Amino acid sequence: MKIICGLGNLGEKYQDTYHNLGFTTIDTIADQIGAKWGTSKFQALVADGRFPIGSRGDKILLIKPQKFMNLSGDPLQQVAKYYKVSPEDIIVIHDDIDLPFGEIKIKIGGGEGGHNGLRSITKCLGTKEYYRIRIGAGVSANDVLSKIKSAHKKNLQLVIDNAIGATELLITEGLTAAQQKYHSMNSF
Repeated sequence: MKIICGLGNLGEKYQDTYHNLGFTTIDTIADQIGAKWGTSKFQALVADGRFPIGSRGDKILLIKPQKFMNLSGDPLQQVAKYYKVSPEDIIVIHDDIDLPFGEIKIKIGGGEGGHNGLRSITKCLGTKEYYRIRIGAGVSANDVLSKIKSAHKKNLQLVIDNAIGATELLITEGLTAAQQKYHSMNSF
């Protein structure tokens, strides 16, 4: 079993912001595989299904922590512990201000780059060795909570589709294949 966790902030004021690109992506995955969100005792919305899309692929749990971004680690760690999922079977989808808008990068381990959600996850899991799908926000730290600009909105669905494609390829063919395909794509 794999866990795919999308990061974002709670509340209407954070919808359609750069910092919620992880939530937007995970919601799209849930829609595409027909998964229904349910509440859990872990302070997270949880949905299960099969992934890749349209296949009889791996069983997955989709997670949306229901705490603010900088406290995302606790709900994710509780779900992983309950379902006995190791960190190397966890994929976290999140925004990255160090990348141009729409650029997708995939990695396992490494630093958090000042991302408080990742810092919380690393602390709670006790390791940095989990996968990350990084979606370029293309804005400064001061603008990450602002609404996505209209110039970026016109390409937003393609960006989300690329993040989902990177997640699928990571699961089906591994890190190297996903990096080779998605690291060479241009940003918008």
